[in-house]
Amino acid sequence: MNCPNCNQEVQNDVSFCPFCGKYLKDHPDYNLNPVIKENDYNPQPKPVLIKKSNKKNSNTLISLIFIFIWGLSIYFIVNNITDNYYFEGETEITVTEPSGGGNTTVDPEPEPQPITPQNPNVVGVTKIVYNHKYNNLSNLKSELDVRNLIVNDSTNQKGDCPQDVKKIENEIINRYNITAVNLCELDLDFAIELENVVDYIYNNYPTARGYLTNITLANIDDSSSFMAAFMPLYTFATSNTSSRYPIGTKSMIILNAKYFLNTQKISNSVEYGSSSGYFPKNATRSSTVAHEFGHYLSYVAMLNHYGQGGFTYTTATRSTPLVNVNNDFIDGNFSYRIINEGYEAYIKDTGKNISFDDFRASISKYAIAKDSTGAYIYDETVAEAFHDVYLNHEDCAPASRYIFKSLMKYL
Repeated sequence: MNCPNCNQEVQNDVSFCPFCGKYLKDHPDYNLNPVIKENDYNPQPKPVLIKKSNKKNSNTLISLIFIFIWGLSIYFIVNNITDNYYFEGETEITVTEPSGGGNTTVDPEPEPQPITPQNPNVVGVTKIVYNHKYNNLSNLKSELDVRNLIVNDSTNQKGDCPQDVKKIENEIINRYNITAVNLCELDLDFAIELENVVDYIYNNYPTARGYLTNITLANIDDSSSFMAAFMPLYTFATSNTSSRYPIGTKSMIILNAKYFLNTQKISNSVEYGSSSGYFPKNATRSSTVAHEFGHYLSYVAMLNHYGQGGFTYTTATRSTPLVNVNNDFIDGNFSYRIINEGYEAYIKDTGKNISFDDFRASISKYAIAKDSTGAYIYDETVAEAFHDVYLNHEDCAPASRYIFKSLMKYL
């Protein structure tokens, strides 16, 4: 059949057009009972920065429409190319810019600051490119191939980065099984603080090891006000097959260089956020990364809930679980489940009459963050609950304690 959007000929049993990303299951020629093959093409393997919208929706038709819009939006993101690099005539790397949204730590009082990547001496700019993409590879045969590619992409960018910072990077990689770390221009004391955050996470929650592939500085465009972000599924590599499967994905915590390389700026923003109640009390510049690890732990808990071991290397036969996990992260269903279990336990134990939203708001203002459509981002509640427990332990908000306890059941 031909795609009704771009008119390219595609197989009649694929869910998305591999050329433009259009959702095809509503096409009259679509095969409703396809035989699953290694090269079936389900989600289009394009770079994905998942933006969560947590509206719970049981209407199948609306869900299908949303998936179509999501696929189309990814198409436009992919084609917003700012640079192209070609290596050895085979590997194409495309660099795209992310947008803001869920899974982030947002500056409560953002200030415009120009980014000029052409000038590496400007405060708030890193030499690291976090979102390279390797297309049409012939040697993507295993998870080891993907991880080796991630390592090579990371180490090739280290060049003249300070040796003492590279030592910290290597300690994080070797001790905590994170595939690649790029902190390059980060202040040494700040890098040590971040290592301490990672140490806390992986020693207290050892079952979460092995899923995060990258911690990296990143240049983000001026319009984005987030300090850091968790990206659970970023399609980093594709194969030279018609379906582009197998694919390789990264799971990343990215640190906005505009803040992390301007220590006064990030410290001022966090201090204001903590004193105003936007963040939990006692928040620090490095605890913003603990918040992102809250998103990461929530993601690992969801993988456990679905019985999945991650998607660093994904064949076509695993595309359906990938779509299921991705859709849940978009809808926020699992995050809502964690919060609601904590809320119900709190009401049962205390007998207090408090609304679901007021329960969440007792953690911080950011715990009831909304996306651009006005929908609550429930995973921000989970991440802020973890942030509060990390910072304040037994002195955290009761809501944080109950949500954290609910989260731990899935880890």
